Amino acid sequence: MNKILILASNSKNTQSLCLDEEVRTIQERLQCSNGELLATLGKDGMARVWDLQGRQIAQYKASRFAINSDWSKIATVQQPNAFRKQAEIIFYRMDGLEGLLARGCRRLHWYLVNSQQVTDEERAACNL
Repeated sequence: MNKILILASNSKNTQSLCLDEEVRTIQERLQCSNGELLATLGKDGMARVWDLQGRQIAQYKASRFAINSDWSKIATVQQPNAFRKQAEIIFYRMDGLEGLLARGCRRLHWYLVNSQQVTDEERAACNL
């Protein structure tokens, strides 16, 4: 796996990050306004989101991408191919671990409350 060295900064400092990215070059780079996240688009057609410790926290197939101002959503462009006659723009929600858990708990709420197969420990994970 290739290592990509990239500079990132927040209000406190500027640091170099060594990212585990399976590409030789980065075509685009965005950094969120608070400096805590970094997004890259590699020539492999993948948009990746990183934290400042160099850990990849999300990955999306894309030929181009855009991120909204609070970094809660990403729009990716996927080019036409043999199955898709036109380019598509796909929107994704970018959640951290807490957001993913909260969404999962909301979706499973009825099951967690009503199923006899769910343990108290499993319910506790969703504060039930």
